[in-house]
Amino acid sequence: MDPQRLFDGAHIRITRQGCGPLWATFDNFDAARRGFDPVRLPQTATTAGYAPCHVQTSGNDWYLGPDLEAALALTPGTGRALGISMGAFGALLFAAALGTTEVIMVSPRFPAPLGWPRTAKIYATNPPPGWQARAEQATRALPRGVILYDPHHPDDKAATRWLMARNPRLRAVAVPFASHPATSLFRESQSWGTLQDLMLTCPFDALPAAIARLRRQMRLKSERYRVSIAPVIPS
Repeated sequence: MDPQRLFDGAHIRITRQGCGPLWATFDNFDAARRGFDPVRLPQTATTAGYAPCHVQTSGNDWYLGPDLEAALALTPGTGRALGISMGAFGALLFAAALGTTEVIMVSPRFPAPLGWPRTAKIYATNPPPGWQARAEQATRALPRGVILYDPHHPDDKAATRWLMARNPRLRAVAVPFASHPATSLFRESQSWGTLQDLMLTCPFDALPAAIARLRRQMRLKSERYRVSIAPVIPS
């Protein structure tokens, strides 16, 4: 089945393939981005019974460009979303518009830090006024969400605390020594496919515990984890 363009603006594009509940993914920050990248829809989502959907941005504008209000006027459907870093902010913004009531956020980032010291470089230069209120509203309205974060990364920890303080329905899964993003250890230990299967098929209420179990299984397969944990293990 050919992909369908749900929204086609100068700054935001939304593409879906198939019917049924959505598996929505989002562009991440890319310092080299110059316009829209070729869209890639994950076929693993189709196998799991989802209609893959990807939300793109033509620049690193955190989805806050002139197209946003029109893009948010979509008719809600149902489904699950995965957003990584800047994409996690996109997943928050579009949850209501897409009807993705189950949102997975990996190492979430915002256009600018919200009350915590700025340590990372992947923030917007001049985020538009009102974005904080929009983030607050979207966070409070999210029915369910899971956050993967590195508790040793200052930005990961601060963003996760900010989100959870505003929505008690959110659940956090710590992935120590992952750095950014928190899925990097799963990829390094060749567990990314297993993690992806969990995110697509696991009942959402059981997902945090399932990811935590996988993290415990894969951590010693990661050279980065072994090197990072060695100094804190009692001799």
